[in-house]
Amino acid sequence: MSAVRHLSEEKTASSAAFAVGYESVSQFTREHGRLFGLA
Repeated sequence: MSAVRHLSEEKTASSAAFAVGYESVSQFTREHGRLFGLA
């Protein structure tokens, strides 16, 4: 399941990050922002 799907299903950013293999929520947040232009 992708991180975007986790987030769209009202999961927290931290649960989405860990579910897709990130060890750091801050790294996931940076990558998500960079990918979607939200940084």
